[in-house]
Amino acid sequence: MRYEESVIEGRNAVLEAFRSGKTVDRVFLLKGCQDGPILTIAREARKQGSLIQYVPKERLGNLSPDGKHQGVVAYTAAYAYASVEDMLELARADSGQSREDMVQLDYSKLVSDCVLLFEPVYYEKGLALETQVEPGISLEGRQQQLRQLTDILLDNAGKYSLPGGPVALHLARQGSRHCLLTVSNPAAEMSREECRDIFKRFYRADKARSRDGSYGLGLSIAESIVQAHGGKISCEYAQGKICFSVVLPLRQSGMADKG
Repeated sequence: MRYEESVIEGRNAVLEAFRSGKTVDRVFLLKGCQDGPILTIAREARKQGSLIQYVPKERLGNLSPDGKHQGVVAYTAAYAYASVEDMLELARADSGQSREDMVQLDYSKLVSDCVLLFEPVYYEKGLALETQVEPGISLEGRQQQLRQLTDILLDNAGKYSLPGGPVALHLARQGSRHCLLTVSNPAAEMSREECRDIFKRFYRADKARSRDGSYGLGLSIAESIVQAHGGKISCEYAQGKICFSVVLPLRQSGMADKG
């Protein structure tokens, strides 16, 4: 499913999501707000076992896509792998079709915003998340697809990381024409063939990957998104860690400066 479909904001919308049985992973509430609707949402969140985080108004505004949060923003399950929407998204990426246009965007901010949403999830799991994002990296791309790419890599690392070290995300310029995004985590040993095949649809590197119903479309979608942006994605295993590397051009060939 697309990234924006996982965001619910506004008191009535969030409360209705809980009462309709929708799975809500995280709820961000305005710090210090104790009125009736907010307390009701907090109670529903506790009943479902959703992670609750109280945040200041400025941060809540950053989490809100439309600025209409009314003191609450909720996030449903980030991805339902092998859903119909996943398959449609993969088909669109494979064919070069998209509902988004290429635009100039602040990629550093986009990646930082994705990290912000995963921090409470990692904290709940007892995982450390180390980030190093070089500021001011701007590129031409499709915002929702690039958000989805980062979400898939962070979601994958959070699910399959072994104890013994943090999940690490780094973003930096690579020369004058590209940037490099890496996400690494402690993992069981993987061969070169497994690292190569991990992007295949429905591929599982080991039986443990079936424990949560994941059918392996996430990384295939990530690869298709990267390729649609003229980039490259790779996977390596070394010294007890698996590392996904994404190289993206800062400027698309079809959008070169005129003159």
